[in-house]
Amino acid sequence: LVAIGSIVPDWWPGMTDAEEAVEAELERAAESGDPDAIADADVRVWVDGPGQPADRVPEDIRELVREMDRAINEPGRVTGRPIPLAPPASERLDRLTMPVLAVSGALDFSYHVASAEYLAANAPDGQAAIMPGVAHMIGLEAPQELGGLIVGFLAQLPRWS
Repeated sequence: LVAIGSIVPDWWPGMTDAEEAVEAELERAAESGDPDAIADADVRVWVDGPGQPADRVPEDIRELVREMDRAINEPGRVTGRPIPLAPPASERLDRLTMPVLAVSGALDFSYHVASAEYLAANAPDGQAAIMPGVAHMIGLEAPQELGGLIVGFLAQLPRWS
């Protein structure tokens, strides 16, 4: 199992005060219902990284994510709803039977980094990789490095026959 930029949904380590302010900005944009405002806020947070400068990531990546994000925030879009698990997933990580690689960007929200470390610490065969210099869009920012991590992780596994 390779989890990239994921969180353990029912485990919450909290956020810093600065991250709380960023989260409030995201909520204001979402409440506006304006797909452009939502996409702009999401790009600032998920592509640039909370508190990071807007010129940290190439403009073509920022525009690609803005375009995709705008489309998923158009009015009338149907969304799913969460399905609570009982017991919660965070209490069942020890039941995972496969090796786990949890990858997070060091410039992402601290709870994403903490979740990768938590998943690695609580899965029987878990590993965490915190990638320096990238935020949440790891595959867009550092595709070669991410690919290398995944290939290296898979190379450790026994070959299927």
